[in-house]
Amino acid sequence: MARVRMPRPTSTSAPALHPGRALALALSLGVLGCVQLDAFGTDDAHEFSGRVFGTDETDEGDCADPARCSFIRRGFGSETVLHMRFDPDNVQTVAGSLTTSGERCGPTFNQVPMIAIEALQHDQLSRFEVPGDGRVKNYIFALSPVSGPLAGRDVMAFVSLLRSEHVEVRIIAGSGQNACDPRDCAVVDAGGCDYFGVFSLDLEPL
Repeated sequence: MARVRMPRPTSTSAPALHPGRALALALSLGVLGCVQLDAFGTDDAHEFSGRVFGTDETDEGDCADPARCSFIRRGFGSETVLHMRFDPDNVQTVAGSLTTSGERCGPTFNQVPMIAIEALQHDQLSRFEVPGDGRVKNYIFALSPVSGPLAGRDVMAFVSLLRSEHVEVRIIAGSGQNACDPRDCAVVDAGGCDYFGVFSLDLEPL
């Protein structure tokens, strides 16, 4: 009986790259995909700074509860400016510090260190992403103020580095249920107020 030769299946896979070409391609992709974090480092002549998000309806007299005039802001007055010193080489220890200015009742932060959370560095949460394009890297830092209305409180700072070389910082202290009027200094100075603020920072000369 005559043998019937079956046609060999045609391969649909891409041809293998020469090892040298594969290495060159990998290196080129690595260079293109690499984002330099050095651009976010501050020095003695520069810092990141910017105002808190959220309108202040009290300016127009349309807000019945001054503590909740903004849906996105708690504790911080609408005039609050956040100043950040940042060292991208030390994000696993102390990455820099935060200071606030422009507040009627005095600064909430005064050179408060941004401290890396040791155990977090070994957890998947350290890779968290904030929705939206253009983010290079996100960090979570612990703050432990020793002065101001948050002295002795545990505060979290979420820092997002953007491809535009701007920085977003989110400050959280408490659930936000204990909202205080940022203009009532007696209440603010007594402590216990909750804080939430979103800041957009630009690199500025000192």
